[in-house]
Amino acid sequence: MTRDDDVAVPMRDGVNLLADVHRPAVAGRFPVLVAASPYPRQIQDLGAPLGFIEAGASDFFVLRDYVHVIANCRGTGGSGGTFSFFDAQERRDMYDLVEWTARQPWSDSNSESTGAALALYDDRLQVVLHTAIELWASASTGVETRRRAEQLKNKQKLIRPSSTGK
Repeated sequence: MTRDDDVAVPMRDGVNLLADVHRPAVAGRFPVLVAASPYPRQIQDLGAPLGFIEAGASDFFVLRDYVHVIANCRGTGGSGGTFSFFDAQERRDMYDLVEWTARQPWSDSNSESTGAALALYDDRLQVVLHTAIELWASASTGVETRRRAEQLKNKQKLIRPSSTGK
């Protein structure tokens, strides 16, 4: 496994989020698992039991040919900017983080969010934002728009956190 710590990931407003990138030791392009959280990335190294590792187990994912990117939210863990909780800026940051991973030479442009609790919730907010952008971008395709909108609406039902917290 190859590991790059404290990688600066530029956001659209010039702020950098810090991320650790864990990837297979062999050259190639791999799918990417993305986790972002205000909790320190370095918790991965504390030897905590799997259920306490917010971002998931890098050694498990990387051995199965995934890249695992663990980023700190704005204003936390060395990332620039000011932390805010579940606001529009955080959603834009998560979108920019995923887009950044897709442009990297080790990425095959497929990404998925991973993590527990706050890490996964952050990433799900990003997916909701991305779904809205996809709907807007497809608005000029007529009949195809209705079909695509229905697909995205069904996809969003699957990823939207319950309003009851269950």
